Amino acid sequence: MLTIQRLKLHDGQRAILASKARYRVASCGRRFGKTMLAGYWLTLRDESSAIGGKRAAWFAPSYKILADAWNDIERSLRPVIRRSNKTEQRIELTTGGVVDFWTLEDADAGRGRRYHRIVIDEAAHARYLKDAWEKSISPTLTDYRGEAWFISTPKGVNYFHELYQRGADPDFPDWEAFHLPSEANPFLPPEEIEQKRQELPALVFAQEYLAEFVTFGAGLVKP
Repeated sequence: MLTIQRLKLHDGQRAILASKARYRVASCGRRFGKTMLAGYWLTLRDESSAIGGKRAAWFAPSYKILADAWNDIERSLRPVIRRSNKTEQRIELTTGGVVDFWTLEDADAGRGRRYHRIVIDEAAHARYLKDAWEKSISPTLTDYRGEAWFISTPKGVNYFHELYQRGADPDFPDWEAFHLPSEANPFLPPEEIEQKRQELPALVFAQEYLAEFVTFGAGLVKP
């Protein structure tokens, strides 16, 4: 459970939480712990999260990925849930907070809603990410000047890469980018990561474990 008392964070996760940027883009290796961290920030961290009575939303590229997040978050919030409806993909809390869940298989996901915080999970894998963000999701943050996290393991060079570049550009002070390979998680066995380095093709390892942006016909791409 993602309780404030029991959550054990490592330095890479703390770096993302400590950021003051309104929009945070995190390119993370496999098993870094990005989904757990984002769920904590969205729902439990402070008075600006759902537990503080705020409106929050979780977006994912597919229903399967969304279902895993639903299960984890619903279990974590169970002591303060007033109403939970998996069909509606909505959790209402006794504090007045709300968490909505959306699949990005629909480019209009979130349209018409208002949120204080949102997370886009596995953003690199969402085929409609650009349209969904620009036309539907970004406007949901306008009323409250809300915050957004884009978290993902890379998948080639796509709109997630573009957002990552924005986070590294000083001309966009509201944005910040984070590059966090799997080995940034000290709770992972280093010998396991080294074994994957030996077993996998170099570009696959670079993408999945080093969180590098890769085009499989041309090699690594500079962030």
